[in-house]
Amino acid sequence: MSWKAWSPFQSLHVKLIHANMTPHERAKLQRDNLYYIVAMQVLLVLPFVFAILNKDNVYLWGVFAVGVAVYLGLLPYWLRHLRQFLADTQWAKAQGLGADEIKLFQFGDANEYRS
Repeated sequence: MSWKAWSPFQSLHVKLIHANMTPHERAKLQRDNLYYIVAMQVLLVLPFVFAILNKDNVYLWGVFAVGVAVYLGLLPYWLRHLRQFLADTQWAKAQGLGADEIKLFQFGDANEYRS
């Protein structure tokens, strides 16, 4: 597995799918990750930095709070999109994995993948 696809709480399904991705699938995943990173920067990091630099400006803290709310609202959509993308890979289709069967994070049963 590439260090670019590593995550500390990644599930076994995700590790196996990443290990068997085609170059085209990997490129699409990297593009989607870039969109996610840009959104996270715009919604969370930049408003927080501006609010810290201008501590007295309550308006900037409000902008940061709205950014957090929007981010938390979009998070389920992004995770659902990621699950669907992983289920649409060639390897996942060959294994018969559906989007609802793929756990993104390894919390709970360590023996979740049974072939």
